[in-house]
Amino acid sequence: MTGASTTEVEDGDCGGTMTISGLDEERVGNITFSGSVAFDSYCECGFFGDDCENKMIFDGEMSVSGKGVSKYDEEDDDFYLESGQTTFRFDKMTAEIYENSSLAADLIIDGSVENSWNSLAEVYEETMKMDLIRTDMVSGKATWMKDLTISTSEDWYEYESTITINGRIYYEDYGFIDIQTLSTLLIDIGDSPYPYQGTMVLSGDNGSKIRITFWYDSYSIESDVDGDGVYEYDAGGYDW
Repeated sequence: MTGASTTEVEDGDCGGTMTISGLDEERVGNITFSGSVAFDSYCECGFFGDDCENKMIFDGEMSVSGKGVSKYDEEDDDFYLESGQTTFRFDKMTAEIYENSSLAADLIIDGSVENSWNSLAEVYEETMKMDLIRTDMVSGKATWMKDLTISTSEDWYEYESTITINGRIYYEDYGFIDIQTLSTLLIDIGDSPYPYQGTMVLSGDNGSKIRITFWYDSYSIESDVDGDGVYEYDAGGYDW
């Protein structure tokens, strides 16, 4: 089921406009949607504080497409997607970030972000996959997140959350880092924001590796500097 075309214009907190064009999502059932969001010096305040000394200014356009199961919440008098998938595509969109009125970053964003979620069951599940190039015009350096996938779940009945991170990040000065979650990171929602179990490995382009293991009140770091599969150096445990 699809809806009628809509256009909505919103003013920024500190200037500029955001124009949302596309399909109306306000209907119940299995829906598909697509559209675009165009930014014209659209300014939002309070990203790093409570006033417009800390702000972000967006220019450019991104497309949005997706599908999902739409429900109506009578209490909030609004529609929401119970489960679904949304893809955002950026075509050299720019974002200026100001901290204390000073330009901290001037970014060009190109690529896509795919987000999927499922809140049908007692456990909320969400996966974000990024293939995104971010260039900071202040430093002149680029960062490429290639097939970087972050999957999370939240079980508020058991007070447990899980996280897995897999994919590649490329830094212009240092080369790439492959991120692999060997065992799922577990977090006790009611006790601590830090993982109490799980293992991750970070690998460089020369085969070197760092293994991070999480425990209830600490984490350990081991390194394989020559890429032979043997972790020669153990930095020991670090308390949270």
